[in-house]
Amino acid sequence: MERNDKAADFPPMVCLTGLWENRTRAGELYFAGTLSPSAKILIFMNRRKSAENQPDYLLYVAAPQQRDRGDAVGEGRRSEAVASGEEVSA
Repeated sequence: MERNDKAADFPPMVCLTGLWENRTRAGELYFAGTLSPSAKILIFMNRRKSAENQPDYLLYVAAPQQRDRGDAVGEGRRSEAVASGEEVSA
């Protein structure tokens, strides 16, 4: 994979995956991608940040949801729960 121009300022890197912008039903932005067939990545803004030394974004790894009847609705609920700071089992 080609390195983009911004990567020239950093040591050599390996691209692991791409991320896609998504929105929860509440309209909050998050990013999602696939790390492997058994690992989905979700990145959300840290809504519970209360100090400058806390992270701006949180990365979660979850098992990909199966895409048959109704699972898209379940995935939307999972994304909203994670974005709101709820604990969600994978």
